[in-house]
Amino acid sequence: MMAQQAQHLKYAYAMTPEEFNELYEVQKGCCACCGNLFGPRKNKTTINVDHDPVTNKVRGLLCHSCNRGLGCFKENIENLRLAVKYLEKYSGG
Repeated sequence: MMAQQAQHLKYAYAMTPEEFNELYEVQKGCCACCGNLFGPRKNKTTINVDHDPVTNKVRGLLCHSCNRGLGCFKENIENLRLAVKYLEKYSGG
């Protein structure tokens, strides 16, 4: 991990590179939300640290798509439920 990445982890999430690596291993290199593999280990910069915006507590590591999706739905469960209903209505299933 590059020094700049380690510094970002420290100041943004109060997380050490070792804690990041441990979480990565616990999640078996997969997104905590969708379960997809992150890809080659050298590509860790595309892994997003998900945190509670109120408490700043780290919840897990997410792929870019899941992290962005949660943000677009404003991390609001009701917004996500409505999106699921919408998809179910038009997916035929």
